[in-house]
Amino acid sequence: MWKDQETKIDLVNYAGIAGAIVGLIDDGDLSPLTVGVHGDWGSGKSSILAMVQETLTDSDDIAVLSFNGWLFQGFEDAKIALMESIVQELAADKKFGSRIKDAALDLLRRIDWLKTAKKAASVALAVHTAGASLLVEKALDAVTGDSKEDDGKLLRDAEKRDVTKQIHEFREHFRKLLAEANIRQLVVIVDDLDRCLPSTAIDTLEALRLFLFVDRTVFIVAADEAMIEYAVREHFPGLPYSEGPAAFTRNYLEKLIQIPFRLPPMSAEEARSYIALLFTEAALRGQPGAFDKILAAVASQRKKPWEPTHIDLRFVETTLGAAVKLDDSIREQLLIADRVSRPLASGTRGNPRQIKRFLNTLMLRLRLAIAYGLKDAINAGVLSKLMLLERANPTLYRTLVDLVRISQDGKVPGIDIIGPAPAQTEVESPERVSGETADPTASAIIELPDVLLKSSAFYEWSQIEPKLGNVDLRGYLFVSRERTPGFIGAAEFLDLPSDTLRRFLTGTDIEIAALHPELKSLPHDKAEALLDAGLTELRTRADLKERPAVLNGLGALVSVHADLQRRLLEAIADYPADRIGAWLPFYLRGTFTDASNQRALQQLEQRLRDDGDNALKEALAAAARRGKR
Repeated sequence: MWKDQETKIDLVNYAGIAGAIVGLIDDGDLSPLTVGVHGDWGSGKSSILAMVQETLTDSDDIAVLSFNGWLFQGFEDAKIALMESIVQELAADKKFGSRIKDAALDLLRRIDWLKTAKKAASVALAVHTAGASLLVEKALDAVTGDSKEDDGKLLRDAEKRDVTKQIHEFREHFRKLLAEANIRQLVVIVDDLDRCLPSTAIDTLEALRLFLFVDRTVFIVAADEAMIEYAVREHFPGLPYSEGPAAFTRNYLEKLIQIPFRLPPMSAEEARSYIALLFTEAALRGQPGAFDKILAAVASQRKKPWEPTHIDLRFVETTLGAAVKLDDSIREQLLIADRVSRPLASGTRGNPRQIKRFLNTLMLRLRLAIAYGLKDAINAGVLSKLMLLERANPTLYRTLVDLVRISQDGKVPGIDIIGPAPAQTEVESPERVSGETADPTASAIIELPDVLLKSSAFYEWSQIEPKLGNVDLRGYLFVSRERTPGFIGAAEFLDLPSDTLRRFLTGTDIEIAALHPELKSLPHDKAEALLDAGLTELRTRADLKERPAVLNGLGALVSVHADLQRRLLEAIADYPADRIGAWLPFYLRGTFTDASNQRALQQLEQRLRDDGDNALKEALAAAARRGKR
């Protein structure tokens, strides 16, 4: 498994970008300077920042500080949080802190004045609006707390002084602080800005330019450009669309960030190299220094980055020599890397974080296979191929799952040899096509649904090695069952036909009504198992803006097994109010009829009234009125 966090180890060939940024920092003539590192979520921005910081840490005359805007999200003023954080970090720095104690204290006092000035402005507005002198003392109490005499004087001073002048004075004193500390360049790394609320993101960027943008400063800002442009549009809601808001947001961003680096997605070859390096790193963790040799060999190959870097077993063995013993599993792992890299690069758009998450899920499922005693029944190559379809096209994946469910041996002959358009309506079994003797229990002619036969995406997936037509896929679906709801051999366990299980999970109101007798006759343990299958499907939904079909079956089940209502109610209550649609109040009133659940139901409805949007609140009122009739 691999940590989902930034790394100073370059597996993606981003060292060149990090080196270019370090070169800009070394060129003192360019400062003050703001550098942007732009890319999608998970594209490697934070790793580049870590590489830059690692390179600069040992410099005697460069101070490197980090600011994570997301961590200061709850602060009242993001500008002040940024300024205060930078000054405090400089004062605490082992190399420079002892030189700037007095200067840092002066700046922190000025920051306190800015805090007070902001409160003073709020007080003045409140007094002016209210038009009542009695509010002055109360407002002063709110601002100054217990120290009314000292802080009240500070407040009165703040009212007299010019805020614009204070900004200029702050910049001048900040410039002097850097000179006194003999700091050639102050490098401030601002990360996770695209995770912040729009107001926090804009305040942070404006603080850089207003207060801190002086000689000897370089700011490196990592953010998704699209998210920052969205923050600009939210910050300026009155901007007329006729004037081109996209152009305005782009210009605004370019004024704040002078030199942008946009991270390109990895190509299929780069993804293959990245995946192979991840697996090689995992295999060599117990052998100090071994992976460093691999990285050095890869770096020498990357001198022509447009040429592919082949990292296979032979490459690893040649690089390490006989002195390092390799685990037998590395051969299989590198084969997996080779098989999944190209389609995975396409499916993840070459995003390192998404690739790593895919591989972590793969390894987790392999561990589940071992825990359930299925190690010999699960091949990593087969599992990874199924996961590629699961990720890239959930509709096709669910269709394949349905075919496995209705098969007698877990096999779906024919999926390996379907051809591109024109689509076939009948497909011969692999054994017949290859000339081998067919299994007498298998069907010679396999009918596949049109959704598979007419899909070019499914055809391309089917050509990836290994072939699956003669593989029992039930074990693979078992270890993947968080995405295959109810699959545990669920139909067999529940003594339900597979079509009945399908209707329970996806059926319309009419289909569910026909299931009532079967649901009512289920013993308690079987009803609980069916509830688990339905809740698994429900939890795959990111929100309940639209009513998912599985709630039809779940509602019917708990209507005839009332003791299960609480678990369904709790599952629905897990969703935040802003992820719930206006249909829900009527469903709640019609489903949770058992008296023991009324208090929990009332609490849920009250939370939705407090936090929901207007449409949800109106629906709650309408459902309540209907209930009283």
